[in-house]
Amino acid sequence: MLPGLQFTDFHKFLVSVGGLSLASGIALPLLLLRSQKALLVSEKDISLLAPSAAKAVRSQQDQLAWLIRYWPIVSVVLVVLGASLVVKGAIMWKRRQDRLNERDDAEIDRVKAEREKFHQETLLLARQHQESPSQADVSLEEKAAESVGEENSEGRPSVPAADDDDGTSAGPSQPSVPEQRADEETASKKQLRAMTLQVEAEELVLRKVRSLYRGHLDMVRDVRIGNVRADALAMSRSPDMPSLILDIRTVLVRPDWLTHFRRRFQESLRWMSQVKDVAATELHADVKPVVLFVFNQNPSEKTVLSVRRLISRLLDDYRAVERGPVHGLIALTTVSDLLKTDSIVADLISRGEFGAVDTLNPQ
Repeated sequence: MLPGLQFTDFHKFLVSVGGLSLASGIALPLLLLRSQKALLVSEKDISLLAPSAAKAVRSQQDQLAWLIRYWPIVSVVLVVLGASLVVKGAIMWKRRQDRLNERDDAEIDRVKAEREKFHQETLLLARQHQESPSQADVSLEEKAAESVGEENSEGRPSVPAADDDDGTSAGPSQPSVPEQRADEETASKKQLRAMTLQVEAEELVLRKVRSLYRGHLDMVRDVRIGNVRADALAMSRSPDMPSLILDIRTVLVRPDWLTHFRRRFQESLRWMSQVKDVAATELHADVKPVVLFVFNQNPSEKTVLSVRRLISRLLDDYRAVERGPVHGLIALTTVSDLLKTDSIVADLISRGEFGAVDTLNPQ
């Protein structure tokens, strides 16, 4: 089937006409081979026809005889003309396409330049809100104290003293100096253990995030915008990957920690809503809030089931009160999971999930 004419652009018209001419020059010999039956009709048979029919047959024979005599010349002319028009149209088409490509490339470069300018401006604003090293140390101690405070929240019950000889009560006994020193040493060790876990968790999470983004990322640590603080702002250079603002919290698994986890989870939901609004207002950046609760070990199976039921209820309550979706992702994982796999980070980034996920593996 021969190609049709294109009238939308002149270069397309030239190419279509050239294609028709080229196809006609090639198809002409085949057409003649299939039309030679008219030349085989004898004069005796023609004389038996009506005068008008006989005249039509003779005219057809004359045309075919002329084409058979001159078809090589006609075919060559058609092929050369068609090839010339195709080449001329293709050259015009390429020049036009090159101009369009240059315009598109210029537009892409402009968009990239604007994106890079916006990226650098956001980084500059984020660094202006970055905590000083001393402030970052204080924030680290506060986060560690939060975990230690949960561990010590039950406290030690006071022991009533025996009655004096006169029958009056002396009240609760005061700890001796050695006991006070022992308590201070224990608290100091717990604080050090919590700080070590916090530092390890932050380094592991940020290392996994950098690995996932494969260098298309700028990281700003210890950002505080007003009253809202984040452990890190991860600004993506890739249009396919979101920018993240991270809050990393550690959890020391112990008896009765679930009661305090409820409060921390509710604080995380409020933090995600606040930090997303503050980042859009102060940094002019669209970020995805991510809170990671890093456990020092896997809880028991019963505790994990309780955690998941608690999270489901808290999320339902939040959606009912806020009348909207959760503004980010809360992920529960362990130090051992962060050491052996990238799955938790890959899931929360690549799936673009919002809500809560966990990789807890009950003991």
